Amino acid sequence: MRPNVGGPGSGEKGFDGVQFKAMVDAAGGDVAAAVHRLDPDAVIVGLEIRTWTRKY
Repeated sequence: MRPNVGGPGSGEKGFDGVQFKAMVDAAGGDVAAAVHRLDPDAVIVGLEIRTWTRKY
């Protein structure tokens, strides 16, 4: 298993929500498939997806 070495979407910045949704939509709603499109050799042992909304 390879450690996270700062590939696409890594770190504090991550992906823009609209960008990530488009990637998942393009994969038919399959989050793991969307990740594998970025790195076909990735071994997914866990996914952390965070979201928040603005307070108005």
